[in-house]
Amino acid sequence: MKVDVTNKQLLISCSSAWQKYFADLEDHKKKHEEEATSKKCKFIETDIESQKKKEKVFEKDVVPIINDRC
Repeated sequence: MKVDVTNKQLLISCSSAWQKYFADLEDHKKKHEEEATSKKCKFIETDIESQKKKEKVFEKDVVPIINDRC
């Protein structure tokens, strides 16, 4: 229960531990943000590819039918 709080080595050690802890939290936060951004970009790219496929199908199947009627 009795801890000498005037011990410089103890204070330096605690301060260092807190700095390392907060640095680790910051790294974890950045990593999480990068993963979220990556997922968002991948979703957008997938959506664009899907729209391009739909456009190709439309041009292949629907446009000739419309041109034949006109």
